[in-house]
Amino acid sequence: MHPDAPERKLGIGEGVCYIHPMHHSKDRRKETLAHINRIQGQIEALKRIIEGGEECVKVATLATSIAKSFDALRFRTLEGFLVHQFHGGSGPSAGKLEQLRGLLSLYKK
Repeated sequence: MHPDAPERKLGIGEGVCYIHPMHHSKDRRKETLAHINRIQGQIEALKRIIEGGEECVKVATLATSIAKSFDALRFRTLEGFLVHQFHGGSGPSAGKLEQLRGLLSLYKK
């Protein structure tokens, strides 16, 4: 990462994923934010159908869809990390391996 580039953190589950501006393309970042916006829309729709007294099957179906969307977002985060770490061929540092272990542990929950 460029020394002057700000580091932002995005909470994901119980872990934290650091987004380094120089390591992620603008397109990937835009796609990820669009994905998050879709999840947000799904959650808003879920709230509306519950408030509207819709049948349990509709609630369960949308809740399952939201869970799958979150799983896809978690995978996207892990995929981005792995591609970045192993792309250069030099392999990750011990600290990066620890971050990878932390991300992988999220999938066990």
